[in-house]
Amino acid sequence: MGQRLITLTPTEKLVLTQLQSGAEADLKDAGPADQVLRHNFLELLITGAYTTPALSRHGITISNATVKGLLEVTSAIIPYPVRLKHCNLEAGIDFSYDKFEHDLSLEGSHVGTPSIGQNALAPPQGPALFIGTTVDGLVNLRGAYFHTSANFTYAQVGSEFLSDDVHYESDNVADFDSFKARAPVFFRRSHFAGKLRLADSELFALYIEDPLPPGTIDLELKQAHIQRGLTIKGVTLQPLQAEFLEVAGGTKLEDVTPASQVNLAHSHFQGLTLIGFDKWLRKGAPGDFNLEGLSFDGIDIPDAAVEPHAARMLELINSDRCPYSPQPYMELEKFLRAHGNPNEADQAYIDMRRRERTLLSVWLRPFDWFLDVLVGYGRRAWLAVIYALLLAVAGTAIFRPEFMEHEDKATDTWYNSFWFSLDLLSPIDLGVSKKWRPKENKRWIRNYAQVHRVAGWILIPLILAAITGVIK
Repeated sequence: MGQRLITLTPTEKLVLTQLQSGAEADLKDAGPADQVLRHNFLELLITGAYTTPALSRHGITISNATVKGLLEVTSAIIPYPVRLKHCNLEAGIDFSYDKFEHDLSLEGSHVGTPSIGQNALAPPQGPALFIGTTVDGLVNLRGAYFHTSANFTYAQVGSEFLSDDVHYESDNVADFDSFKARAPVFFRRSHFAGKLRLADSELFALYIEDPLPPGTIDLELKQAHIQRGLTIKGVTLQPLQAEFLEVAGGTKLEDVTPASQVNLAHSHFQGLTLIGFDKWLRKGAPGDFNLEGLSFDGIDIPDAAVEPHAARMLELINSDRCPYSPQPYMELEKFLRAHGNPNEADQAYIDMRRRERTLLSVWLRPFDWFLDVLVGYGRRAWLAVIYALLLAVAGTAIFRPEFMEHEDKATDTWYNSFWFSLDLLSPIDLGVSKKWRPKENKRWIRNYAQVHRVAGWILIPLILAAITGVIK
């Protein structure tokens, strides 16, 4: 360890003295030249070269310092809190594969330097690397500026991850791929110049709320698993990639504007709440919403003008913005039926079959259309009953006694036009249609009688099939 020690500057000696006494080292009142700390001094400090009992208890807290050179501490175990508050890390930071046994804070700090045109005197931007970093405590990034792309791939956090009021200024991805957190993760009032990627992440809860103007986020949640809940509020999504997303708790999308593609294919939500749903209906081009394989245990649209609120989801699923997939229809039908809304559930199923019909072969569509019109694909058997009754009434008017004759013309027997009409329709022989027939000079009535009979052969079996569930 002694070979690694370096000759300290007056500022570094002051900082070390304060930290070793258990105090915070705050350089706010020092001049710019006296706020400078070298990266190798901080590296030695963080890795334990200057540890005292007081420093071990209270950790490292340095405020308002300017760090010269890349701060690089990798694959180390840091047994105390490290807090670099309102510091300027001009050349960047690399804490990859470190294990922090307590908190880590970069609150209010600047990592890297902003690009200044073609200014050759500007320091290099430097990295912001936390690849594989493990923090057993809290991570606090509140108010920080990342002028370079931040990379938290495979990082793990044991407590809250606070990324409120943070500026991710790089056009590159803010990468949280395979990120794990055992407590809530907060991205509130932050700015993202590039994509926010949380693909394959395993989170306790996630809050993305009220990003800074223009309020637009390119968000990726592919194959993420969220245990407790997801809240996205006041966000313009451009786009949202969330295939195979799984949220075990409640999901709340409030005042969310989908300005581009929204991909929720094969995602599952335990409870999905959509507030401000009108924006989902107004925005998007054909095919922008991919809901193939989407499933949910519950859904609510509180500001919907219809009852039940969830039924309004049909407007989105039916629109040309959603390529056809049976799964969202089936999920909505199941939910509505389970919550005592059978009529709305039937409508969801019928709408699904109608969209499916557009994909059928041309010669199959007429039969499918008849199933829709006559029995509502088995969900509205009463339609066929009404048609049958209307035909029976029409037959009563057509098969009047003066137009009919008994098979034995010399026999004068009882005749009723309603029972004759019903007998023609019914597969059960009532004994009327066999004894009576239209007169020979009423050929059109004779022709209609055959049509009447065929209609009965079609309607009655369809009614029975719909009631017994054969038609589905």
